[in-house]
Amino acid sequence: MEDEDIIQLFWLRDEQAITAVKEKYGSYLLQLALRVLGQVEDSEECVNDSYLAAWNTIPPQRPSILQAYLAKITRRISIDRYRHISAAKRGGGVTVPSIEELGECIPSSHSIETEVELGELRDAITRFLRSQPTDCRRAFLMRYWYSLSIREIAGYLDCPQAKVAKLLSKTRKNLKAFLESEGLFYG
Repeated sequence: MEDEDIIQLFWLRDEQAITAVKEKYGSYLLQLALRVLGQVEDSEECVNDSYLAAWNTIPPQRPSILQAYLAKITRRISIDRYRHISAAKRGGGVTVPSIEELGECIPSSHSIETEVELGELRDAITRFLRSQPTDCRRAFLMRYWYSLSIREIAGYLDCPQAKVAKLLSKTRKNLKAFLESEGLFYG
């Protein structure tokens, strides 16, 4: 079923929309959640919560790219779940090094008080990534959007793991400097 047809089912409040999303994107969303949480049960719960969130937001939202919209919801829910688990266990749970690495160059959500500022941050990161060489941009997205390991990224880019680690470190440093110059980092 095409994405536009699935979105139309959401707009008609037809429960077949959830079934269609599960069939088309279920395994993709589960992989995203697993990369953040590392546990099947929690990941499955987050994916189910994502279906509910999509049901509750479409309408009024009408995503132009359904897969990206669902991925964004799933990542947000998975990261929130990870934070909850980590807070409850105080380090006894699964770690997400890629999320923690970005923490050193992106301001905390507590310091951003409005949606406008969040939009400015998103736009600044997009501008920054567009200005980067292709390998930097690809490695950055693989690590921080898809939560791939350094080893997996090295395999995709066909280069040594040390090079990927150095590339990501340099990109984070450059991102921090860029955000500081844009007045969006206060650390």
